[in-house]
Amino acid sequence: MHAKDAFEGLQVMETLTGDSAGREKFIAQAKREALAPRAPQQTAASTNGAIQYSAVKSDRATVPKPPFFGSRVVGDIDLATLWSCFDLRSLYRLSWGAANTKGDAFEKLVKEEFEPRLRRYEALAASDELLEPRFVYGYFPAAGTGNDAIIYDPNDPAREIARFPFTRQAGGEHLSLADYLREPENGRGVDVVALQIVTVGSRVSERIAELHAAGEYSESYFLHGFSVQSAEALAEYAHRLIRKELGLPEDRGKRYSWGYGACPELSQHEIAFRLLDATNAIGVKLTEAFQIVPEQSTAAIIMHHPKAAYFNAAAVRELEPA
Repeated sequence: MHAKDAFEGLQVMETLTGDSAGREKFIAQAKREALAPRAPQQTAASTNGAIQYSAVKSDRATVPKPPFFGSRVVGDIDLATLWSCFDLRSLYRLSWGAANTKGDAFEKLVKEEFEPRLRRYEALAASDELLEPRFVYGYFPAAGTGNDAIIYDPNDPAREIARFPFTRQAGGEHLSLADYLREPENGRGVDVVALQIVTVGSRVSERIAELHAAGEYSESYFLHGFSVQSAEALAEYAHRLIRKELGLPEDRGKRYSWGYGACPELSQHEIAFRLLDATNAIGVKLTEAFQIVPEQSTAAIIMHHPKAAYFNAAAVRELEPA
């Protein structure tokens, strides 16, 4: 089967590795859907050609004032601070394969194997410069119109320099990321968005490749999971900095990465790279398929709106009874 985005892919994997009843129910429904006649899918909420906006569109949020416009690079990052941003559940359950381990068995696995391994990798990163954490981020005048988030020149908020066409839910609340931004006023962007691109560098990828080539598959597997979660922790570190600089509380200011539900188009990485000059700033590149290199890197757009939420832009069908 094909997952619509990375978030749905994770959900599918958790279901397939979970209890047998849930797995069988999921597989049965997937077969029914695969064999059922297909109707044309609705890609945007509309009525007689007009966009059907979400209710949040009319909710004008106070726009925070950023400390600067344009972009900045952060490269001197204390690894101890990075460890505090780790999502240990994702590391243990998803990256290190313990999704189906429960109760006392899971606690024993964490205490006897995972925690010692994590401490070892942290020490290795500190002593061997295994990780090279750095990121570029910035603030831009912005506006939302239709399904598009418009980005304006930091030196001239009346000059459009980029546009992110986001998808809109065909059902549900009819949400689009563009709804979280104010409409242009007199042709000017009166709102603000933040962009961030982070990487932990290529050295860890090189080490993983060396381990794999030497037949140390288990070690390469665990180190890969650690490196991926290190990049996620760095993304959280950058996100917290942005929240702090905008004066937002911890529960406000959602971070959306391309390839996930609300913004599935990886091609928009190219726009973010151009706005932040990411290749020159931190050495990351894009493949022809718009994947970021080194692998342990992420990109995101941050919406400050207090009602911003995570959602899947595709119409969602509930699981039917088996």
